[in-house]
Amino acid sequence: MKDFLAERKRLFSYLGAKEDSSSFFFSSRSFLFLSLYEGLRYLGRERIFLLDTEKNPFFSYLEEIFFFRFERVPVDSMGRVDTKYVQENLDSSSFLFLQWADPLLGTIQPMEEIAKISEEKGIFLHVDVSTILGKIPFRFSDLSIDFLSFSVDVKAGDSLSTLIWKKNTPYFPFLQDMKRDQVLLELLSSLERIFSFQDQMHFEIPHQRKYFEKEIHKQLPWVEFIGKPSLQLPDTLLMKLPGIFRENIRYCIQEKNRSFSFLQEDKDLSSVLMACGMDVFSANSTIRWSLPPEIPIEELEKGISLFVEEVKRLKVLSEGIVSSL
Repeated sequence: MKDFLAERKRLFSYLGAKEDSSSFFFSSRSFLFLSLYEGLRYLGRERIFLLDTEKNPFFSYLEEIFFFRFERVPVDSMGRVDTKYVQENLDSSSFLFLQWADPLLGTIQPMEEIAKISEEKGIFLHVDVSTILGKIPFRFSDLSIDFLSFSVDVKAGDSLSTLIWKKNTPYFPFLQDMKRDQVLLELLSSLERIFSFQDQMHFEIPHQRKYFEKEIHKQLPWVEFIGKPSLQLPDTLLMKLPGIFRENIRYCIQEKNRSFSFLQEDKDLSSVLMACGMDVFSANSTIRWSLPPEIPIEELEKGISLFVEEVKRLKVLSEGIVSSL
């Protein structure tokens, strides 16, 4: 027990949580959500709100199998919460779930403003911080957030999810957690790895991002970058390539270099962008780059060179097809 409490204290230090907070460990995000939302129904919090951009299929599963009913909160063109809507439509019977930063768009939510509104109106607020660990500093105890959760990979094919809530937050989980000593050690090991890249995320990655944008603008001036760096995760870039579909560029690049890891396979990216108001053609012509924290500048230059070469080739093909119609 003593070792567990010491390790849990170390876990809480990563998250800025007080020692009197409570924690619960799950083998998957699905179990975490199910446990949390069953507890909410027990507490009478029937109005559960998700963002328009939330595409996790598990929520559809909860609707179909367990008859949960979710309401949606509108977002702006980059997926940021419409705080006015939250202020006017949510109340003390409401529970709001959101991710601090969208995993596809990289959009960072105005969390302090959302938390302040939630506290004033008695809204239960659940924030998933999986996408910002090691990228954006925060302290759970300093924000009016009732529930904080995150999921991390612990080994190939396996992940662990953690739910933390504050001392005075009523909650009645109905699932038993796993063998907690072993789980906590695996969790801490993964967090140490994630936070080991914190300095790169704060200093090196923004520099690489600026270099990347400058090189792309110089060689492909017609490409449009979406979003503002100050409102996005430092390692995420979105680019619109008019006339070139995302799957075409991904296919061509991977045919040339199977180990190319910058372009992400985002099956939900188009639907998320359309939820933000983008038209279907633009959404399918938008790609997402992810800059790994450990990437050498030489590898980034090779990636840019290959990307530019294939985009130029596809642009010529696209214009030739259009002119022949």
